[in-house]
Amino acid sequence: MWVLGARTTYQFTRRLYARVYPQVDTGAEHLDADALLGYVLHPGSVLYAGVNADMDRLNGHRHTTGRTFFLKASYRFLR
Repeated sequence: MWVLGARTTYQFTRRLYARVYPQVDTGAEHLDADALLGYVLHPGSVLYAGVNADMDRLNGHRHTTGRTFFLKASYRFLR
C-alpha cells in the first residue's frame, strides 16, 4: 500500500496563482484532489476559492464520495 501525492503550483501573475494537490491511496483505491485559486490584494491579504473532492473505486468504477467548495478571505490591517 502506498499513498502518493504531488503538489503543483502555477503562478499566472504576481497576484494570481493556482495550486493542485492530488493524493492516491493505492491500498484503498481512494483519490483525494484539492484545488486552490488565490488572489493577493496586497502582501498579507489574500482571497481564496477552492474545492476538495474525494473519489473511491466501487464495483470497478470511480465514484465521487464527497465534494466541498469554499471561499476564504484573509485580510491584514495596515497601520
